[in-house]
Amino acid sequence: MKEQLQQIQAVAVVTFLCVLISVHSDGDYGTWFVVDGVKQEITYTDVTDSNGTITTEMSESDDYKFEFSYYLNYYEGYNGATLTTDSFAYSSTECLDCTNQDEAAGNIKLLAYGTAIFALSVAYVANNSAKKLHSRGLRSSLSNLKYVAILVLLLGILTGFLFYTTWPEALIEDERLINIDQEGVDPKLGCIVDGQPPNEFNFYNQGTCEEYIPAPVKGDSDLISARLTSIEWKPGIGFFIVIIGSILTGGGTLYILGNIDEEWQAILKKQELIERQQDIQESEVERNKDLLQEFEQTEQSLKDAEKTIEEVRASASNVDYDGIEDLENELDRLTALNQSVNTLNNSLESKLKTARL
Repeated sequence: MKEQLQQIQAVAVVTFLCVLISVHSDGDYGTWFVVDGVKQEITYTDVTDSNGTITTEMSESDDYKFEFSYYLNYYEGYNGATLTTDSFAYSSTECLDCTNQDEAAGNIKLLAYGTAIFALSVAYVANNSAKKLHSRGLRSSLSNLKYVAILVLLLGILTGFLFYTTWPEALIEDERLINIDQEGVDPKLGCIVDGQPPNEFNFYNQGTCEEYIPAPVKGDSDLISARLTSIEWKPGIGFFIVIIGSILTGGGTLYILGNIDEEWQAILKKQELIERQQDIQESEVERNKDLLQEFEQTEQSLKDAEKTIEEVRASASNVDYDGIEDLENELDRLTALNQSVNTLNNSLESKLKTARL
């Protein structure tokens, strides 16, 4: 059982570290959402022929790859045409279209931190349980381990669910802010969000779309400015790290505790027997203490009685026994005299009665 608890401890520590990496890493492990695809830009130029007739010619650029990688603190935009990568923090003044992303990422980070903290708590409680295999408190320690594992599992799933439900909507709302409040600012996702059917831009999907610009002549149809193909939006590695880590730590702990139920129940029974014996020993110790205290009190009483006897003996040594004997003789004489007087009185009374008759 100790080996299983050590396994739980190791997995929990790894989960704690991995969740922190998913929140703060600048690499692939910190990526929570990715939007990528292939883009072809289309430009229009007015050409005047020899007759002075103006015609609009369309030119298409080479296809290039684009990618948006979203972390919990910032996002990166890669442009394959210029081979440049720009990054913007959600809370910076440079990212005016990141209000909803900043709020959603903040809530997700709080839950991720909670998952990491409880994963570390699982490691601590597992280590504490391993130390208490043959001592008191094993049952309560294993119960605490079970409850903390459940919390890790719930928080990890809740983190993933919150990201699943809020992040696509945050991207949509921020893109809408660009179109409404920030005139002149180029869209970031453009038709990837606006050009999809309702509810199609969700947590994972693929698609194609086209971007348009107004026609130079009023009343004409809008002109295609770009074609986006092979578009894919999907969760990144950071999202899966939290989900998998919480399942391995929380669910794995519950699974191990379930599999070793008979073993740890036997240990608990043995532990209960040990605790019962310890209780009996403690009660015997308390009883012996009471007997010892009673013995000490009795011993003190005997000492007090011996002291009293010694005092009486000392007092008795000063008694005049000869005087007492003389007093006893005098008492006997007075008693005999009293009896003689009584006899005489009786005789006189008898004579008086006779004389009266």
